[in-house]
Amino acid sequence: NMNKATFHTMQLVRSSQPDHIMAFHVAVDEAGAQSIRELWSQIIKDVRLDVAVSEDRDLVEPILNYLRNIEKRWKDDSISVVITEFIPEKWWERFLHNQTGPRLRFAIEQAPDINAEIREVTMKARWLRNNSQ
Repeated sequence: NMNKATFHTMQLVRSSQPDHIMAFHVAVDEAGAQSIRELWSQIIKDVRLDVAVSEDRDLVEPILNYLRNIEKRWKDDSISVVITEFIPEKWWERFLHNQTGPRLRFAIEQAPDINAEIREVTMKARWLRNNSQ
């Protein structure tokens, strides 16, 4: 879904003035994919959104495949991957949530065919709850 973190992350990405900005989303079904495409096209018109469907809820492999395709498409460009992570309100919630970012970071770092800078944007869950759109 899209929330305040999405907009904040997009502002940070735009501020670095890259040659290309693309967003990628993994949906669990085609209905979810269509929904995010429609919402994105209404709100963030200047950034291309690519969506993959992963019915088994695997996020890592679709993202790695996407990055491999980007590597092939723009061989001489550098790639930055921006991962938005949420800081839970309570310290013990970190053990239950927020495991995707570290897993994704590790997978990208270990992929020999992906050369990407990884940037992390952390957002406090309390701030998101109080400022969600």
